[in-house]
Amino acid sequence: MFRRVYLPMLSACLLLSLSLIASAQTAKHDALWLKVVEHNSLMKNWAAKEIETDLKSENSDKVIKTIKMKKQFSEWVKNQAQYEVVSVEPPPNNKEGSKKIPDMMEVFASMESEIFSKDAQVKRSNDQLLDGKQSVLFETEASGAKMKLWIDPITSQWLKREIDLSVMFTLEGQIKTMYQSTQNGFSLPSSAEVKMNILIPFKKAKIEMRDIYRNWFSRT
Repeated sequence: MFRRVYLPMLSACLLLSLSLIASAQTAKHDALWLKVVEHNSLMKNWAAKEIETDLKSENSDKVIKTIKMKKQFSEWVKNQAQYEVVSVEPPPNNKEGSKKIPDMMEVFASMESEIFSKDAQVKRSNDQLLDGKQSVLFETEASGAKMKLWIDPITSQWLKREIDLSVMFTLEGQIKTMYQSTQNGFSLPSSAEVKMNILIPFKKAKIEMRDIYRNWFSRT
């Protein structure tokens, strides 16, 4: 009697386990997510010729400063686009001040390979409305970073991305990026908004920044 009861239960459990494994593999290698991974790689070959930045900072003494600056592409260095500051309003007190531009994406870059992996653990939500448009929402995370990415399910174009960052004793905040389509159907950032709290002792500050990207070009 024990064998008659045990074997069917074992078979059912085995079938259930195989089904769950198959479902996990299907989700992990979602065809649309693979296009996202590929697109992220291709975007590294593109750079904006000009970036306009509005920056607002508040230090621990509640002193608020606002800066408007324009940056211009200068060269590629180790596959990274480099920029030169061409104007700053109000002008900085010293030359070194104009070079110190906060770039929170540098923090995210260290986690990017884990986030944009074909084997990343990704949650997919279909039929999401974004500004009245149907989209697919992908959610995934790595150490210190959580990402939400809205994708057009028909064209695979990127629509919006939100990144929540948290690095102990260093910073925490969010980066929101909006995307636009190019003439050849590619999608590239149109603007980005950063809200960040700097947690470094004696350097604590709040930063709000908005970037506008113009005239994208490919180096290939």
